[in-house]
Amino acid sequence: MTAPAVPGAVFGTIGALAAFPLRLAAREVERQHGQLRRGVTRRTTHVVFGRTSLAKAGLSRNSDADIERRVAAERGAGHKLLSENGFLRLLGLMKAPEASSLSRQSLIEQSRLSGADLELLSLFDAFEHDAEPYSFRDLILARKYAGLIAGGATWGAIARSVHRSGPVASLTAKSLNV
Repeated sequence: MTAPAVPGAVFGTIGALAAFPLRLAAREVERQHGQLRRGVTRRTTHVVFGRTSLAKAGLSRNSDADIERRVAAERGAGHKLLSENGFLRLLGLMKAPEASSLSRQSLIEQSRLSGADLELLSLFDAFEHDAEPYSFRDLILARKYAGLIAGGATWGAIARSVHRSGPVASLTAKSLNV
């Protein structure tokens, strides 16, 4: 399909992948000369946050705080954090969205969304792009999310609502029920 993008990389997953079973992802990573493991070990170079971990976390009291602590711990350990869609794009299994030109800082300034909320929403695929550069659609979504957060919603409630609502690209014209 594409040239190997991950030779020597060791991926660890936190939570199950919503896109497809872990064994299929492991096969593709191995085909590209990398390794995929459930959980995180000392050899892990990249950590993939599965969207099902967000859904399961929504059932507990401190769910968002637990995820925030885990993200901080993995970043502190020097791991590269990936969303599910970012992982699929890295493997060449998902097409990248349309061309984009907004930097992370520009998106934060224009939307008034905090950097931490932007990071967590991106990590759970609440935007078309999982990392910068972001698109104009991402800016529209960021403004919506900032309004919801100002109204009392949490980033976790927004991310869970996004995945109940269908494709992220179609959300620019919809209202979210958080």
